[in-house]
Amino acid sequence: MPKRLLTTIFIFLSWVSGAGAETPALTDGIIRKIEIEGNRVQERVIRRELTFNVGDRFTEEAVKNSKENLYKLGLFKSLEIEPVWDTVLDGVKITIKARDGWYLLPWPVIGSRGGNLFSALMITEKNFFKQGEGINFWGFYDQENWSVLSGLYLPRVYLIGGVMETDRTEYLYADGAYNTKKFDQRWGQEKAEDFGEIAEAYGK
Repeated sequence: MPKRLLTTIFIFLSWVSGAGAETPALTDGIIRKIEIEGNRVQERVIRRELTFNVGDRFTEEAVKNSKENLYKLGLFKSLEIEPVWDTVLDGVKITIKARDGWYLLPWPVIGSRGGNLFSALMITEKNFFKQGEGINFWGFYDQENWSVLSGLYLPRVYLIGGVMETDRTEYLYADGAYNTKKFDQRWGQEKAEDFGEIAEAYGK
């Protein structure tokens, strides 16, 4: 048999034996690389929710727990965690494909309560600053009385604070009724005496 034909047969047999080789099971491998694609939120926001890291042995349970943690953030429109065996790395490469969203909503309000005009502003946002954060702001003004309340929401952290200033005169009438409306002549011609005989008045 010619030497060239023998070489051809050998190469063919080698290719056939190599084609049947099985890729190692993912559970037999070590995580060599973690890639994150498709998101606008900072990568550290995603990485801190993962229950696996480079150098760990791959487990399906770690992938499942990581996906649950990421969904709890309430940021993602879609989320996929794809593990594959990488022959170059000789281990598992995990690709996280996450599409996050954001919103910023202002809510101005003007109205009347008990004859007193008031104005309020509420602003709420989610992930606007790409940190996975949520911020709520609420401000209220009513005849020189005002209050401000703000809240910051982060994964596993919630901070809230506010301040309020009120300056009014409370009227106690002879019939036992109370009135804290401010009578400054800006919104009408009413006077405290128009509602009855005043027994006592004091600042509040």
